[in-house]
Amino acid sequence: MSAKNGWPALIEQIKEQLIPMGVNVGMPYGLSSQPLAQQTEFLDACANVGFKVMYPLGTGAVKINHGGPFDQPAMLKELISNVTFVRHHPAILGYYICDDCCSNRANISLQSQVYQLLKNLDPYHVTIGAVNCGNSWMFTDETPSFLAPASQDNVRTLPEAVQPKLQLSLDVIMQENYDYTLLQHAGFGDWKTGTGVGSDGYYRHGITFEPLMNCPGAFGTTRYPDAHMLLSSQFLGLITAGMHDGLTFILTNETLWEDAIQIGLFAKRTNIMIDALRAPFGSVVHPTVTFKGDGNIRARAWSVPSNKVGNSTFSCTGYVVVVNVNETQTVPFNLKLSEISVNATRMFDSMGFISVGKDGVLSDLINAGGTNVYCLRAD
Repeated sequence: MSAKNGWPALIEQIKEQLIPMGVNVGMPYGLSSQPLAQQTEFLDACANVGFKVMYPLGTGAVKINHGGPFDQPAMLKELISNVTFVRHHPAILGYYICDDCCSNRANISLQSQVYQLLKNLDPYHVTIGAVNCGNSWMFTDETPSFLAPASQDNVRTLPEAVQPKLQLSLDVIMQENYDYTLLQHAGFGDWKTGTGVGSDGYYRHGITFEPLMNCPGAFGTTRYPDAHMLLSSQFLGLITAGMHDGLTFILTNETLWEDAIQIGLFAKRTNIMIDALRAPFGSVVHPTVTFKGDGNIRARAWSVPSNKVGNSTFSCTGYVVVVNVNETQTVPFNLKLSEISVNATRMFDSMGFISVGKDGVLSDLINAGGTNVYCLRAD
């Protein structure tokens, strides 16, 4: 989020536009460098409407990544002052400590040395960063560092300004991806083939990898042909890695609010499906989806726990989400579901009953760059 029209305008847009859309978390660039009175006014307004803030410690004068702050006394003083000022505020979700976090070994090492300082000042909020390279394990794992480790990873409290053995700086990693088409974004865990985490589809600690779109076709000549494709790019993250929370940049600029609308639609639609998307481990067996033919289709299905089926407006037993990564052509498709005794109904802006054959095959058309969501019900 960038306050192009001033902080009071951003407060109003959060209250009047983002919150009603279902968007309730943001990182406001440059907030930490504003006068304290301005910061307080902004944070109080966010708390009043239930909007959580990733407080930016990596975007203003304080540069935790790309060098500092222990070798720069003024920067260190400002860092301590900022954290001390906001740590008890109810609007704070955590600290956004680096933007485009990937850097050289010296700077990544320095960033890990800041972690314990932050935890000593505020042990109750997470550190967050947007990582713009495939080897994001560097921020949570052992790695060749600028300095030899001066403390092991089994000590109860790490000293400040000392290189730990475990090079931890980010509690929450937001993975960036600067590709600008749906096909580039879609992949199958294959981002930056042959290098970093994308070469095998997994983070080093075993979490399935899917790049989130950063600035997804939202600026200048790189914008999608139609804003609805931004909605599809968010659903791609959900399909390939179960990510119902997306990383998307919003400028408070009147010409870009059509993108904010798509972000709001994604938030509202996933909230309707949330009982299935967040089904407790072991509570359901999610349907499998297989398909043949067109390589432009990405799809996935989820089941709703039996005790939750009657909770939603649609009373669905499950959901299927289909995305067409072809941005220029409508595509026919056939999906085979492992659950065959079901009927399907298109949800949201494309309502309509769809026949599912006795062999469990769901056949339909999907618009260029579009997303179809289906409600499954017992036959």
